[in-house]
Amino acid sequence: MRKKVCIFTSQHRAMDARIFFRQAVSLAREGYDVHVVGYHPEDSRIEGIQVHAVGRYKNRLFNKILPSFIFPFKILPLKADIYHFHDPDLIPCGMFLALSGKRVVMDVHEDFKAVLVTKRKYIPKILRGPASRIVDFIEKRAAGLFSGIVVVSEEIAGKFKDYNENTVLVRNFPPIDWYKASGGEPVTDAFTVIYTGGISSVRGCWQILDGFERFKKKCPAARLKMIGGFNKAEEEAQFRERARQIGSVDVSGMLPWSDVVREQSSAQVGILITFFQKDSVREAYPMKLFEYLSAGIPVVISRKPFFEKMLAEGRFGIMVDGDNPEEIASALYDLYMNENKRKEMGISGRAYVRNNYSWENEFKSLSSLYERILKNPSC
Repeated sequence: MRKKVCIFTSQHRAMDARIFFRQAVSLAREGYDVHVVGYHPEDSRIEGIQVHAVGRYKNRLFNKILPSFIFPFKILPLKADIYHFHDPDLIPCGMFLALSGKRVVMDVHEDFKAVLVTKRKYIPKILRGPASRIVDFIEKRAAGLFSGIVVVSEEIAGKFKDYNENTVLVRNFPPIDWYKASGGEPVTDAFTVIYTGGISSVRGCWQILDGFERFKKKCPAARLKMIGGFNKAEEEAQFRERARQIGSVDVSGMLPWSDVVREQSSAQVGILITFFQKDSVREAYPMKLFEYLSAGIPVVISRKPFFEKMLAEGRFGIMVDGDNPEEIASALYDLYMNENKRKEMGISGRAYVRNNYSWENEFKSLSSLYERILKNPSC
């Protein structure tokens, strides 16, 4: 009989890229009977996975507190062999399951202690410090109850290994087999440059626009696709107006991950310009770069020491001064004029990411964790 896995989340969509397209799909392909419980319009069966829909409350506080009390009634009837949850809000639920004798895995997407201090603006500043310390204490103590901990970075792994030796690193690298490599070959008459991810000044949105405007003067058929969300409404309004003035710029907003994959795979060049001032996990492992490479397209990328090392190894694109629109335009034009160069870089980049930064390699750690948990009665 197939082993049953229940992956559940209160704060993410059921079709979340990490939860569904990476973990659930891969586990189903390994033969597990996978059930995903999360926000979705209706109960559905997708890719052989049963999605159990749950709604959301309009009140933010209710969304944070109530799921831990409601979810047990939703997930216990599934009688899963492993329960795998994805939100710190569900730690009480996870503890209840573990104390009831269930095998439970906690998935930690970020350093929630740091996030509470820097990003949760709905919490009064005076309360953020104490709240982060309380959450940190609860996370660490609860970790010892669980059968395993899954984390996205080495820094977070170091936080939990002292409390649970079954802590494994499973990073969010792209599932390369979901991409149809385009190799830089146009699928339409337009030459498409694509950017995916958060759209903001620190991510070079204005330099990308300026560079594309200069490139478009030499290549009138060119198009720029910007797929992602904005943090600031004022900046979004200004950006959309500037894009309208330039023309041939499509600002799509957030799209489902499957649609992003399709758009990346049909583009000819990916672009990544960043102005982060300090090294960070987000900068060191830029997922959009790995997604472009998985799609088999070359990349125009800003000059950073970490990127220089990767580019020397992978030979997948052209490095530019991110603050120089002329350099950006020149790199785009170079790739536009040299189809063979695009193909070679696309092939090289896809091989590089498959060997070093693919979800297929990361999933081996998750698969091994599940096998250990199921074989060891004490887990």
